[in-house]
Amino acid sequence: LGSTMYAGGLFTQVRDAAGTTFARRNIVAFDATTGEIRQAFNTPVSGNVLAVEAGNGSLYVGGTFGNIGGVVRGGVAKIDPVTGAVDTAFNARVSGRVNDLQLLGSGADAKLIVGGTIPGQLIALNPNTGANTGYINLSIANPIPRAAEPLSVHDFAIDAAEQKLVASGNFMTVSGQARSRVFVV
Repeated sequence: LGSTMYAGGLFTQVRDAAGTTFARRNIVAFDATTGEIRQAFNTPVSGNVLAVEAGNGSLYVGGTFGNIGGVVRGGVAKIDPVTGAVDTAFNARVSGRVNDLQLLGSGADAKLIVGGTIPGQLIALNPNTGANTGYINLSIANPIPRAAEPLSVHDFAIDAAEQKLVASGNFMTVSGQARSRVFVV
């Protein structure tokens, strides 16, 4: 947002452009031009941060965590992009690993699309409450035999017109149709 960049992963400290080390647990905010670490943003995350999405004045974080900023949240959370404070009104109540998330639309019609090993593998959440909107209703099934991971959506992209979504992952059928590893809706 603005000149602030966000990075997630699995780490306990970061170093700025001047070589100063800061304690940060799995997410950091920094100035995109100078590399200066944003001091007000210091939100510890209990597990790996795999996805970060900024939009509508908020920051959405996905991954393999169960706690963010001292608040219990499984895999997906909404936080203030300046302070890192968790928005407790947003509670998706999902379990599993969130691999990717993207904000679709804006205003009252906005949806937070979330993919991973979560129930449903690809769902649309209300970006204010975290409730499943039912906007995506696909039966993603049949993980690839002998795959190292469970049924999941790894990544997805939405076209600029917000009319099509392409997803990849560990599955062989989507809504009863053969779609090994990739589908478009």
